Amino acid sequence: MALDVQAWSQLGHAIFGGLVGLFANPLLYLAFAAMVWDVAKNAKYERRFFGVRVTKVWGPLLRRLILSFALGLAFTVLAALAGTIVRQNEMWIISGLTLLLAGIRLRFFASAYSISLFLAVVLVNQFVPSLTSGTTFSRLGALLAQVHVAGWLGIAAAIFLAEALFLTLHRNAAATPAVVTTKRGRSIGATVLQLPFIVPMLSVGAGSHVLPAWTPAMWPWLGTLAHGYTFVGAPFIVGFSAVLLAVPGTIAIRTTARWSLVTGLILAVDAYATHRFGAMYGWVGVVAAVAGRELPLWRLRKSENTAEPLFAPSPDGVRVLMTRPGSLAESMPLLPAEVITHVNQVPVHSNYDLHFAFDQNPAYAKLQVIDTRGEIRIVGKPVYTGELNQLGLVLAPDQPLAASYRRPYIGIWQTLYLRLGSGRQSVDVGANVANFEV
Repeated sequence: MALDVQAWSQLGHAIFGGLVGLFANPLLYLAFAAMVWDVAKNAKYERRFFGVRVTKVWGPLLRRLILSFALGLAFTVLAALAGTIVRQNEMWIISGLTLLLAGIRLRFFASAYSISLFLAVVLVNQFVPSLTSGTTFSRLGALLAQVHVAGWLGIAAAIFLAEALFLTLHRNAAATPAVVTTKRGRSIGATVLQLPFIVPMLSVGAGSHVLPAWTPAMWPWLGTLAHGYTFVGAPFIVGFSAVLLAVPGTIAIRTTARWSLVTGLILAVDAYATHRFGAMYGWVGVVAAVAGRELPLWRLRKSENTAEPLFAPSPDGVRVLMTRPGSLAESMPLLPAEVITHVNQVPVHSNYDLHFAFDQNPAYAKLQVIDTRGEIRIVGKPVYTGELNQLGLVLAPDQPLAASYRRPYIGIWQTLYLRLGSGRQSVDVGANVANFEV
């Protein structure tokens, strides 16, 4: 029993040490600060686009952070059971590379790129050891020689699987409405998705704590522990961001999640193959990790460039950009990209017409709409006393030169680059141009 108490005590000390390393890592705080700034900045611009703020900032971010730690714990257990062995100095190297790549280009601020770069350097050193055999790089060569490639491929598999799970859980996440200037200089509606996540993970590493007696003889599966174990911690960055004109947000999220799932499974198989058959199989994982991030972005950009915009002005009526969750417009239901042609049997051809028609009979809302398949349907609901004065309906702009983002971006953190461009109209007119929530 004394041995069991000692084993559990050492396990607690190892986990505590890993948590200290996790919370001492500046990448954790920088990533969260970037998430806050990204969402808050876009929410601020909503007032200039629509006259009201549509997006909530702190509630969704805090829920996302809580979910991040919950799933980070789950994948910590998964990585421990898989026996992925890494070291604390390697965790710091990965974090440093992540920040370095972010400084080169912001969309590289994702852990898959830094892990791929690190493993590429490790594999080159293993196959060409003479590159670090001199006195100048001898310490670097010794550090790289001790890296468990299979263990890091297992970590990469875990973060891709975590990304797939994150995005799947947020597949119906409310997108932020926005206005974007097209290549022809016209302002049209768009949706902004901001779904970067932090995966705070602990992983087993080489240390001084004695393995418990009940540890399986074959464990760890993806590495070796010669002198004992410990836990090392670091945050990993995953996720997806985009400004979408032509592709529905649910499709973009679902497609990216599927790519992440497939990539995670490939990396898991490759981690075992590398551990079982040799380091040369690690190159498969290096290529797969980069391709797992780049290929879905390339396909999405291609779709955006070839498809027709979803929220361009319609000659038949006014275009729905989005409906607020829990609103009357959502319960009718009105869907994004549908066109409202009549309100209470009054034809509408502009946003101003729609507001005027609602003012004529504010107690009831009966709308004729054209859905995304081109079919006509009727939706309606009484507006009872005491309910919200507004329907929760956000309209796409019908002004040719309204305040808008200068250009769309696709890729994690790319929405941080968004900048306003002012057309002939002042950017602070808001409700005066009728491009605001009904």
